Amino acid sequence: MIVSRTFSKVYGMAGIRIGYLVARPDLIRRIEAVQVDTPNILALNAANVALDDQEFYRHSLRMNAEGKALICQTLDKLKLPYVPSHANFVFFKTGRPIAEVIKDMRAQGVEVGRPFPPLTDWCRVSTGKMEDMEVLKKGLTAVFDV
Repeated sequence: MIVSRTFSKVYGMAGIRIGYLVARPDLIRRIEAVQVDTPNILALNAANVALDDQEFYRHSLRMNAEGKALICQTLDKLKLPYVPSHANFVFFKTGRPIAEVIKDMRAQGVEVGRPFPPLTDWCRVSTGKMEDMEVLKKGLTAVFDV
């Protein structure tokens, strides 16, 4: 088993490109053999400071949970099936080509995720600030409430 974690989402450090994994030593050696890069000093120090900020960590988790709840409530109301998520996004079945959904949602002022072939009638939406989640809710309702 390998457990990997990133600082990208919950700590808001996507551009810094830092994370870690926990695994048996033999698996780590195999991974190190193909590792492309190593973290720089800025990334290591930022991660170290982030780990000490438990208040921000809890806040991020709380905001993510609220955002996902709003997305799931909206999808339930629209009777659109989705995959339960432990991440910062929800993947739902649109019932139509994703290219159309992207276009229609963009017309509502909402950017949604890219296609995930072969699941070309599924859409990924990420959590964000609650005001952004309200815009997403309005957009989903306008596009899918038929």
